[in-house]
Amino acid sequence: AFRVSVEAGIDMHMQGDGYFETIVEAVRNGRIPERRINEAAGKILETKFALGLFEAYPSVAVAEDASSQKNAHQRSSATAERTVLSPEMVRQHRETALEGARQGLVLLKNDGTLPLVASGTGVRKIFVCGPNADSQTILGDWAAPQPADNVVTVLEGIRDMAPGVAVDTLCFGGKIGNITDDHIRLARAKAASADVNILVLGENSQRYSAFGRTCGENCDRDNIDLPGRQEELLEAVQAAGKPVVLVLLTGRALGLTWAEEHVNAILNAWEPGMMGGQAVAEVLFGQVNPSGKLPVTVPRNVGQIPTIYNYKPMQYSRQFVLNETGALYPFGFGLSYTTFSYSAPSFVADAATPASSASPAAAAASTAAAVKDLPVRVCVEVTNSGVMDGDEVVQLYVRDEYASVTRPVKELKAFRRVHIPAGESVKVEFEITPEMLACWSGKGDVWTVEPGEFTLMVGSSSADKDLQTLTLHVD
Repeated sequence: AFRVSVEAGIDMHMQGDGYFETIVEAVRNGRIPERRINEAAGKILETKFALGLFEAYPSVAVAEDASSQKNAHQRSSATAERTVLSPEMVRQHRETALEGARQGLVLLKNDGTLPLVASGTGVRKIFVCGPNADSQTILGDWAAPQPADNVVTVLEGIRDMAPGVAVDTLCFGGKIGNITDDHIRLARAKAASADVNILVLGENSQRYSAFGRTCGENCDRDNIDLPGRQEELLEAVQAAGKPVVLVLLTGRALGLTWAEEHVNAILNAWEPGMMGGQAVAEVLFGQVNPSGKLPVTVPRNVGQIPTIYNYKPMQYSRQFVLNETGALYPFGFGLSYTTFSYSAPSFVADAATPASSASPAAAAASTAAAVKDLPVRVCVEVTNSGVMDGDEVVQLYVRDEYASVTRPVKELKAFRRVHIPAGESVKVEFEITPEMLACWSGKGDVWTVEPGEFTLMVGSSSADKDLQTLTLHVD
């Protein structure tokens, strides 16, 4: 298998016992020509040259033995530390990481509990609980253990964001498997005396964690429930009768049916990185308006997997008999602290894109168009009808109504993130190109735009209730 992979064009192998020895032997006995190895290595070296690694660290490239290689790496590491970890670079890295975390947080539920108002007539005491509250699992998989100063955990972010608020904690040493009966009883007692309870739960992707890793590469589970006794912990805290905010740190979709029905707010933070704790706290306290959208469909339980938004039309011709059919949270879904309203989408009429075959001079308000040539343009006006500035991610989906091969009920073809101040509107345009409508029919080995009717859908998520439609007929 190793030999065949190299012969087939694989240039770099990341992991596999015996790979190196097998390929060396294959070169020595003539099975693989040496020029094939040179070709593979050349592509890797080309990338390194393009990145400037040999100019920045030339001593590593010319080191000829293990000792000189080690010394060269030490010198290069010192150079890297002076460069990458300089105060200016650290500031830039942190700003980039923080902005990425802010945009990726997805608010799944909110009954008005969020954003929290610190002090005054608002929150005076917070109970922060959960194994992920003060843990570097916030970094996700394939991250080396970091000095504490390099990472802002959720607990640290909350304390920094609300210095005048009393914060009580129960973090279980950052270990999902550490939750005991006594812990659950203690958590309920602490929750009863707080104004609001923030539970930071989910999974542990720390590659170098000695105990309790539940997520990440090569770490499968046979269900999507909160691992360990976290659900019991959540139920106990909720039973205390105070508002509960669930913050999830996870590398995949989790089953949240009970939480959706019982807690006040759910924020899916995923694995937001070194500045993730600050981003989470900014959202919790309303300094940042959440704007992230789900990049996956969240099923109700493991028995509903696979749950995808772009399913084939016959997927749900039969319903689940004892449970609700369909996603718990649809692909593209995400709440905001403000509200957005959409106008009816329309085709943009100009000389190149007739609005209708029946009325070529029709205005841009047309909801149907027949065309022989692409592209055409679609426009929608999005209004921030709430009281807080915010970002909205406007999404365009396409369905091919009649094709020579079975097509999905909808496919995401474009999206735009737009910032809209409160009370204002923004027009968003999408260009419908042939690539958006083409399908692989298997005839002639080409992608083809087949003639017929296409439904274009514009809105805030993949859920039908969040989409408005247009009809495009391609001759």
